Amino acid sequence: MDAQKNWDGAYPAHVAARAAAIAARADKEKTRAAFERAIRPLTNFLQSDPGVTDADRAAIGITVRDGGKTPAPAPTSAPVARVDGGSG
Repeated sequence: MDAQKNWDGAYPAHVAARAAAIAARADKEKTRAAFERAIRPLTNFLQSDPGVTDADRAAIGITVRDGGKTPAPAPTSAPVARVDGGSG
């Protein structure tokens, strides 16, 4: 009976906590989307402004774009050809 009483108290608390977590996550995602909509135009402007240096971008916490292209690494193995006779 004690185990049943414990369960009867613990399960509804779990259900309430789960519902609260789901609601908190939905609120977090909604407020993040609103923040991103507000901040992205400014960030895009700063990224394209030639007067803003990479040091300025790093100081305000936005991405410092890589100015060059990164070459693909050399292959580590040779290609292997295989002929599939199939049905003809």
